[in-house]
Parts: sequence; C-alpha cells; structure tokens
Amino acid sequence: MKTIIPSISFLICLVILLIAPRLEAQKLTENSVKITISGTSTIHEWDMMSTEGSFTGNLQNAKIQDILFVVPVESLVSGKSAMDRNTYVAMNADKYPNIIFQASEIETLNGNTEVKGEITINNITRKVVIPMSVSRDEGDFIIQGFTQFQMHDFNIVPPQFMLGAVKTGEVVSVKFIVSLTRNK
Repeated sequence: MKTIIPSISFLICLVILLIAPRLEAQKLTENSVKITISGTSTIHEWDMMSTEGSFTGNLQNAKIQDILFVVPVESLVSGKSAMDRNTYVAMNADKYPNIIFQASEIETLNGNTEVKGEITINNITRKVVIPMSVSRDEGDFIIQGFTQFQMHDFNIVPPQFMLGAVKTGEVVSVKFIVSLTRNK
C-alpha cells in the first residue's frame, strides 16, 4: 500500500504536467487582413479597401477569446485621393485614427456563427452582432464576416462632392477576411 500511493501521486503529477501546457491560452495574431467597405453615391457605387490591421486574441477551450481587431482609418483607400481625403475628414481620422472591434469570444472554430461585440468608429461605440464563418487552413484560422451600418450611427455625415451634386449613400457594407496564426 505504501508503494501504491507514491506511484499514484507520481502518475497524477505527470498527467498534470503533460496536460497543463495544453490548457493555457495560445496567442493568435493576424497573418493577413483584407477589409472592404462599400457604399453608393448619386453617381456610382464605391469601394475602399485595406490590407492593414491588427488582430489579437487567445485560443482557449476550443474558442477564440479576448478579441481585439484594429484597422487604421487612413489605411482605407479607394484609388481616388479626393474621395480618400473626404472620407478621412468625415470620420475625423485626425482625432480618432482607428476603427476598433472588440468581442469576448468566437464560439466556433469551424463553421458559421454570430459574434457579439462592440465597434468603435469616430469615437462612438455601438454593440453589434456580426455573422462570421471560421475555417482552418494548414493550422491557421480564416475568419470571414459581413455587416452593414448607417453612417449616422457613428456621427459620420455622408460626404458630398461638387457642392453637394454628388452625395454618398447612408448605408455602408463591410466585408472582411482575416487569417490568424498561432504565436510560437
């Protein structure tokens, strides 16, 4: 009996030492980012794109937790410098240089889900629910999502051009694809 108790204790300690590192959260960061913001105007549809942004989160308990996704406003470009400048002014990029999305978790690592979080644009924070899909690609996670909002929700006055002859529509669509990798 005296030799069984130390052996059981040794086995329990060994199991804890082998399993504990796997229970720790693994840090996730962006491998690549593509965000497209689309809208309309009285003349044509328009897009602004960015491949810049930072994503941090933790992979733990089969979920991505503690999510922070930041996109610099001035990384959004349309290919038309006047439109870009007007957008940055409308979004007060000089005072509020980032678009920020925060969420506590993404509950699935494979498939479709809805993620509840908060988005901050122009220093205005709103609660959002964003449909997303999560998939795996050679160990990386690919997150894709789509949402829409009205510019006035974030105190953004839709830009106008040519003395108001060209007006931007109120509704904006946002599509994003983020590839995440585990930090080693």
